[in-house]
This record gives sequence, structure tokens and C-alpha cells, in this order.
Amino acid sequence: MFEGQRAHPKSGATLRVRLERATRRPGEGATATASVVHWRMTKIPAHLDYLLDQPIYAVLGTIRPDDTVQVNPMWFERVGDEIHFTHTTKRGKFRNLQHNPSMSLAIIDPADPLVYIELRGALRAVIEDPSGAFYVRLGKRYGNAGQQAPADSADRVILVMSIDKALGH
Repeated sequence: MFEGQRAHPKSGATLRVRLERATRRPGEGATATASVVHWRMTKIPAHLDYLLDQPIYAVLGTIRPDDTVQVNPMWFERVGDEIHFTHTTKRGKFRNLQHNPSMSLAIIDPADPLVYIELRGALRAVIEDPSGAFYVRLGKRYGNAGQQAPADSADRVILVMSIDKALGH
């Protein structure tokens, strides 16, 4: 098997490719199978960048263990080239991400619902937040100046999403 990286011919994004071993069947020539393993494209379209800096509710999609999609509104914060969410280890979305780390986030401009950005990525890290400090910070970001730590703070974590692909309108 060969694994390598190449630049995407149009976007310049890094494309990691896995080429599986060539196989030969009786009476046939050699064949090879290629599969894309992972896109890494963190360039956010400039005209949509403002959506990531505003306290807009976003819609986060994850994949349940039965391969159906779960979609929920979420508070978020962009930190560099990542998106951070507050969550607990006791809920379904956390279990979904343990099963399949794929994530998709949609943010819609409340002033013009035809303007949106979709981010695709994966769970990069889970950071413990037993004091609920990140929950409090997000609560304040979303307009609740008196936000207090929640009762489930002991189970709180910060979910860190990579941004592997960004697109929108």
C-alpha cells in the first residue's frame, strides 16, 4: 500500500491518498484501487468568514452508531483553524463521535438565510472542562452576561473539530 500527499490541482489543498496494493486475477492485467483518505482544506471563503466570528447558533451533524444522522443546534467558537463546542460525556452526540468522528457544521446568516457556510471535519480532540468554564464563556458570547456553570459541569468537555472542507453560498 502507498500513502502520500498531493496538492489538489484547483484549490491547492493537501490531499492525502492511499493506493492499495495492485492485484492480478487470472487472465486479467494488474489493477489498483485508490481511495481518498482525507482532505485538509482550512481556507474559509473570505465572503463567509464573518459567520464564524458572530454568536450565531450553528447546526452540528454527527453520525449515530446505526448510521443515521443526528443534527442539533449548538453554541460554538472558532479558535484558529478549529471549531470548539461545549458538551458532556453523558449524551448521545458524544457517543456518536466516539463511534464515528465525522462532523458537519452549518451556519446560516440570520439576516439573509440564503447565505451560509458548511464546514466538514472530524473530532480532533476532547478537552476536559470539569469547571464548566468554556460553557460559561460561550454563554456570555451568546448574550447571557450572568451565565453560570451548569449542574453537569463535572461531565463537561470541549469538543474540538478540525475544518477539513469549507463551502457555502
